[in-house]
Amino acid sequence: CIAMYASDTDPSHPMLSPIHGRFAGLPPVLLQVSEDEAVFDDSMLAAFLARQQGGQLEVQTWQGLPHVWHLLAPQIPEATLAIHRIGQFIGKVLGDED
Repeated sequence: CIAMYASDTDPSHPMLSPIHGRFAGLPPVLLQVSEDEAVFDDSMLAAFLARQQGGQLEVQTWQGLPHVWHLLAPQIPEATLAIHRIGQFIGKVLGDED
């Protein structure tokens, strides 16, 4: 899959794998990740690296959900709740928590 996704690009290029990038200077970031998906460990590493570099980062972990479960809203309540929490995060960042 890497060859199809990356083509001739080095797999450690930050555009393909954010854990190899710089987090300093980014706006606040929200990561929502299922503890059961393949990118969970990389998400936790990205959170660690972002905080280490002074970034503002919030991680929300979920259990038993597939990658990109948000696409399943409104069929599954967790997807609807995750999208709602995204809205709350944006409101907090913009100073409008209503």
